[in-house]
Amino acid sequence: MYTLVVPRTEIITLRMSPETKRLIQQAATLKGVSMTTMIEQEVTKVAQRIVDNPPTPSGACPSFFKALCLEAGRGGHNSYRVAGYELTRHVGVLVEETDIDDMIALAEAGDDDGVIGWFEAHLPKCMALVPQRRRGQFVLGVYSFDDDYGIAE
Repeated sequence: MYTLVVPRTEIITLRMSPETKRLIQQAATLKGVSMTTMIEQEVTKVAQRIVDNPPTPSGACPSFFKALCLEAGRGGHNSYRVAGYELTRHVGVLVEETDIDDMIALAEAGDDDGVIGWFEAHLPKCMALVPQRRRGQFVLGVYSFDDDYGIAE
């Protein structure tokens, strides 16, 4: 059996709890490899599975958004602006990255109807929870997140 040795030239620093480090150390020892090799092999397997079978957005509506809309609809502390802010904060895991660029352009142009249309097209189950008369609040939340962090970040 031949072992291909590839020089490691890149550095990644990982922060973890002492318990996690001990667990990885124990597993690496049992496997007969270094912690670095153990981490590299296992992470590479997971990364390759994700690349081979990328996650696809389900079009579902996250439970946190449902709860925020329920509270907003009851006149609770959080409004639809908060719902828009939080949905925008999580949009990167709900929608394909290439599609997000379109929403960013609409938001940067201040196109309220375009932003709402984008969310309706990409997250229709979520937007079904936002009443027509409250969509202005929702868009303000999108813009507020952009002001705070930038949608592309």
